[in-house]
Amino acid sequence: MRVIFILLTLLPIISFSQVTDSFNDGDFLNNPKWSGDINSFIINADQELQLFNDQAGISYLSTPSTSIEEGIWKVHVKMAFNPSSSNLSRIYLAGDSQSLENSINAVYVEIGSTDDNISLYKIENGITQKMIEGSEDRINQSEVDVVVKVTRDANSWQLSSKTGDEWTVEGTADFEFNYPSHFFGIFCKYTKTRADKFFFDDIDVVGQAWSDKTPPRITEFLVINGSKMQLRFDEELDESSISVNNFGLKSTQRQPSSYEYNPSDHLIHLNFNPLLDDAIDEEIHISNLQDKSGNQIIDTSFTFSYQRIKVKKIKLINHNTLFVSFTKPIPENSFNSAVLLINNKATSIQSVDTEDQLTFHLIFNENLAEGNEHIIEIRGLVDSIGDEVALIKEQLLYYIPERFDIVFNEWMADPNPSMGLPEIEYIELKNNSDFDISLNNYQLSVNDKTVLLPDSIIPADDYACLVSYKNKEEWVDNGKTIYISDLPTLNNSGFDMILFTNEQDVIDAFSYDPQHIIGEGFKTEGGWSVERVDPLNFSSEYSNFNWCMNLEGGTPGGLNSVYEANPDLKSPIITNINLVNNQSLQVHFSETMRFDGNINLKLEPNLSINELSYDTLFLNHLNIHFDEKLAVNELIELTEIQITDIAGNPISWQTPLFFGMADTLEANDIVINEVLFNPYPGGEDFVELYNKTDKIINLSDIYLAKYSDQGIDKLYKTTNDNAIIAPHSYLALTSAKTSLMEYYNCQYPHLILECSSLPSYPDDEGHVAITNHTGSIIDEFKYQENMHFDLLKNKEGVSLERLSWKLATSDHQNWSSAASTAGYATPGYINSQQLNDPAESDLNVYVDPEVFTPNGDGTDDRTNIYFSTQTPGTTASIRIFDVNGHEVRQLANNQTMSNTGFVSWDGLNDEHSRLRPGIYVVYIQTIQPNGEVNENKLTCVIGTANIK
Repeated sequence: MRVIFILLTLLPIISFSQVTDSFNDGDFLNNPKWSGDINSFIINADQELQLFNDQAGISYLSTPSTSIEEGIWKVHVKMAFNPSSSNLSRIYLAGDSQSLENSINAVYVEIGSTDDNISLYKIENGITQKMIEGSEDRINQSEVDVVVKVTRDANSWQLSSKTGDEWTVEGTADFEFNYPSHFFGIFCKYTKTRADKFFFDDIDVVGQAWSDKTPPRITEFLVINGSKMQLRFDEELDESSISVNNFGLKSTQRQPSSYEYNPSDHLIHLNFNPLLDDAIDEEIHISNLQDKSGNQIIDTSFTFSYQRIKVKKIKLINHNTLFVSFTKPIPENSFNSAVLLINNKATSIQSVDTEDQLTFHLIFNENLAEGNEHIIEIRGLVDSIGDEVALIKEQLLYYIPERFDIVFNEWMADPNPSMGLPEIEYIELKNNSDFDISLNNYQLSVNDKTVLLPDSIIPADDYACLVSYKNKEEWVDNGKTIYISDLPTLNNSGFDMILFTNEQDVIDAFSYDPQHIIGEGFKTEGGWSVERVDPLNFSSEYSNFNWCMNLEGGTPGGLNSVYEANPDLKSPIITNINLVNNQSLQVHFSETMRFDGNINLKLEPNLSINELSYDTLFLNHLNIHFDEKLAVNELIELTEIQITDIAGNPISWQTPLFFGMADTLEANDIVINEVLFNPYPGGEDFVELYNKTDKIINLSDIYLAKYSDQGIDKLYKTTNDNAIIAPHSYLALTSAKTSLMEYYNCQYPHLILECSSLPSYPDDEGHVAITNHTGSIIDEFKYQENMHFDLLKNKEGVSLERLSWKLATSDHQNWSSAASTAGYATPGYINSQQLNDPAESDLNVYVDPEVFTPNGDGTDDRTNIYFSTQTPGTTASIRIFDVNGHEVRQLANNQTMSNTGFVSWDGLNDEHSRLRPGIYVVYIQTIQPNGEVNENKLTCVIGTANIK
C-alpha cells in the first residue's frame, strides 16, 4: 500500500496525455471523439480517415489533447495529388481552440505549399511564424504518402518525415512555447477536384500537459495620485508572498504604508500616507513576488514623475471675486466642502465659475476695499485625482490696473553712437496710477517677439526701465531697472510694442516710426531716446513724442527732458476705410479711440448692421459687419459716425466716405492725374490717380511699375487692403503720408494712401506707370521737368497736374504746374489747373479765355485755342503777334489737326521769356487736302500777374 500511495501522489506531477487512433473500428466520433466538420470526413474501406466532399473549401477535425511538453506527435498522411498552396494539409499538434484556424496560440505542421515541403509553424498571440522549413520539393510527387513525426525535448523541437523505410530529419529549432494545449487536429485546404483525396491514419500523440514555469510579469503600472499606485500582473499571485517590503522608492527609501490585493483582476494597490513628495524620474522597485506555481518575479523597476497640485495664479478681480488657477483639474463641487478665510474670517462662497476645472472665479459674500491688502486662505480642496491641495494663503492687493495705468514713456532703439549713456537699448515704463503695480506675469511684445516680465513692482507715479539681463554689468542702475532675460531687439527702423497684463489685457500699445518723431532730424542717426511729452496724453499721436533734449541722449528712470502738459484737445479724423470682404468694413482713425461707449453711424443707402467690433491693441480701427452681402459696384456712403477719441474729443467730420465691392480693373479705367517728382527737402514723391469710370476699383489690384532700359523692372503693390477708388474720384499714393500732409493742404486725408514703398521718380525726367498684377499697363506718363510753367523760379515741391482726363496722358499740353494758390499740389482732390470744356459755338476756331494771367496761381494761367474740322487731313499753323504786328510765338506749323482739339499758349515768347501785358493777335491758317486755305484772326489779352 505504501508504494501505491507514492505513485498516486506523483501522478499529477508527471501527468501524461495521449491520443491514439488507427480508425480500425470504423468510427471517428468516439474513442477518441473528433469534432468539427464531421460531415466532410468518412472512414473508408481501408480503414483510413478520408476527406469526402464535392466542393472546394476548408475542413478540419479536432479532438481534446493536452500534450505539449516532452511530446511526440506522429501521423500518416496521404494525398492523391501533387500538393500546392491551394491543396495542402496541416497537423495541429497543439492549439487553444476547437476551431483550429481560430487558435491564438498553436503549433502545427504544414504538408505542401508553393515549395512542396514539410514545415513547422507556431502561432503566438495570433502571430504566425515559421520555425522549421523542410527540404524544398520533398513531396513534389504526383501522390504523397508520408509519415510525419515531431518531437519536443524541453525547448528543442525536431521535425522528421518518412516516405519509405528511413526517417529524414526536416530540421530542428529551439524555441519556447509556454502555453497550454487543449486540442489536436487535422486540417485540409482543397479545390473541388481534390475534395476527396486526403487520407489520414495511425495517429499517435503522447506527451505531458503544460506546466507554468514563467515568472509573473507586471503589465500595468499607474500612479493614481499622491497616495495610491496601481500594479497589474499577467496572472494570479500567491498572496502569501505579498508584503509592503516587496516595494521601495529609490530616492526616498520609502515603502507603502499598506496595500490591497484583488486576485480576480490581478491588481495590487499601494497606499502612501503621507502623500508622495514632488519627484522627477523617481523609481519604484518590485521584488520577491510569486505566482501560484511558485515562480518568482524578476526584479522590476518603474520610473515615474509626480507633482502635487499647486496654485499657478491667484488674484482679486473685484470687490468680491477671487481668480485662482491650478496646475491640475479640481472638480467644481470640491469647493462646497472647502473653507475660505478672508482676513482670518470665515466667508461662504456664493458661486464657483469654471470652464476647464483649472481656472476658477470664486464669488464670495464679503466686499473688499480697493487699494488694501487682504489675507486670503483656502483649505480642504481635493483635486480630480484625489490629492488634497496644500493650504493656500496669500496676501493680495485689490487693485486692477486699467489701460494706460502704465504707459511706454521712453525708449532707446539706436544707442550708437552714445551721447553719454551706455550703448544699450532700453524701454522705460511710467506708472500713472496711485497704486504700486506688480508686473508679475505681464508680457512685453515687440513686433513678433513676446517675453514674460519678472515678478517686480513699479511704485505709484514712478518709473521702471526694462534692460536686457546680458547688459547688467554695463548698465548704470539707479534702482529703477528691471532686468529682462531676453529683451526683444528694438529695430532702428521702427516697431510695434504692446504691454499685456497676466490676463492678456492691453495696458499700453504704440507703433513707433522714427521718421514721424518731432525734433532735430540728425537724432535719427542714433544716440538719442524718444520721450513722451505728456504721460497722461493717450492719443498715440506723434505730436506727443519728441527726441530727448538731455545732452546725455536719454533720461532712463527719471523725468523726461521734454515733459510738459500736453492734453489731447484735437478731434480725431478718419484716415482710411477698407472693405475687408463683402460683409465687413474697417474704419481707421488718426488716434486712439474710445470704443466702449455708444457708437452710432449712418449709411446711405441704409444697411442692416450685424455687429460692431474693434482693434483691442491700438484702439484705432472699427470693424462694421453687415447682415447682407454687398453687390459689385454698389457704392455705399458713410455719412456719419458718432464716436470720440480716448480724451472725449468728438470726431471731426470732413466729407462723406464711400465704399463698395470692386469691379474688374481694365486699361484706362484709372488714369494718372498728378505727379510730384521733385519734392521739398525731407518730403516724398506722390502719384495721384483718378477713376474716370462708373466702376468701383480695388486698390490692391493696382501696381506702380519701376522702369529700366529693358522695360518694367519691378512692380510695387499699392496695398494689401481692400481699399477702393470710388467712381470719378481721386486717390494720392505716397510713402510718407504724414510728411505730405505737413507740406500741403490735404483736404481729404482718407484719400491719401501710404504705400510701403514707391518707385524712384528722378527730378529731371522719368516714367510713371500703373499696371495690374501681370504688368499690363493701365496708364503711363513720361514726364520732363521742362513741362513745368517756364516762369517758375523754383520748381521744387511743385507737382504736375493733368488738365483733362478726357485727353491723352501722353499729351504734354495736357499737363501744367499746380497753382500757387493751391499750395503747388492738390493730393487727393480736384486739380488746381483744369481745362474748361469748350463752349458751345458755331465757330470752328475760338480762344478761351480771352483774358488770361500766366502767374501760376491756378486761375486762367493760360489761354487755349480750340478748333474743330469736318475734313480729315486738315493742317494748321498758329502764330501769335503783338499789337505792332511782330510775331512773338509760333504754336504750330503745318500741324495735322484732329477733328476737335486745342493748343495752349502760356503767355511766353519763342525764347520762353515773359511777354508784357496787353493785346495779342492769334493768327490761324488751315489748309484742307483739296488745297482750300482758310484764315482766322482772333485776339486775346495778357493781364497783369505776379510770378513765383
